[in-house]
Amino acid sequence: MKRTFGAALLATTTLLMTPAAAAGPLVVNGDFTSPPVSAGQYQRLTTDSDLPGWTVASGDVDLYSADLARLDGAQSLNLTGSHNGAISQSLSLLAGRSYELTWHDAPDTWPGSPQDPGASDPEKESCLTKPNDDQAYNVAVPGRRPVTFTPAGSGGQSPDWQPKSLRFTAGEDDSVIRFVSQAATQSLPHCGPQITRVNVRPAPGPTA
Repeated sequence: MKRTFGAALLATTTLLMTPAAAAGPLVVNGDFTSPPVSAGQYQRLTTDSDLPGWTVASGDVDLYSADLARLDGAQSLNLTGSHNGAISQSLSLLAGRSYELTWHDAPDTWPGSPQDPGASDPEKESCLTKPNDDQAYNVAVPGRRPVTFTPAGSGGQSPDWQPKSLRFTAGEDDSVIRFVSQAATQSLPHCGPQITRVNVRPAPGPTA
């Protein structure tokens, strides 16, 4: 009897430790709080940079400080650095299980920064005038074609964060989520969409 109880307890414990049953978020560093960025600044990240949990898959991206993000201590990631970039993360998912990816987005709020008189540095120009429609990005999840999103919040130096979500079913060999900037580059090419609060949780019911 004791052995039977012990085996049952072990099986239950193993079940509770599976990704589908585990409590808490499945995404690492979804608030982009690591590495920390000094107040009022951004840190440019390239394909060679270390962004815990994430891979900068192409181009470069900008990590904004918490005071620029203005969302309860979270930092934000601008998917456009000097030009359009992309990030990805491989998750521990159960094939055939339905999940929901959630995140917040906002148009670029980089206010610009002073430059020496007579100097020309386009990347110091404010991003507040770039239209939302020019700050589109794609989100790719397992089992679905990439979906295009456009930040719906209003402009200004205080980000108007909007929640977004996407349902998907995990496949056998694909457990990667990707965010890819599609921002227009004709003007203000260093300005693009911001994201933060990225999370994935098991979702009951059929995939939408």
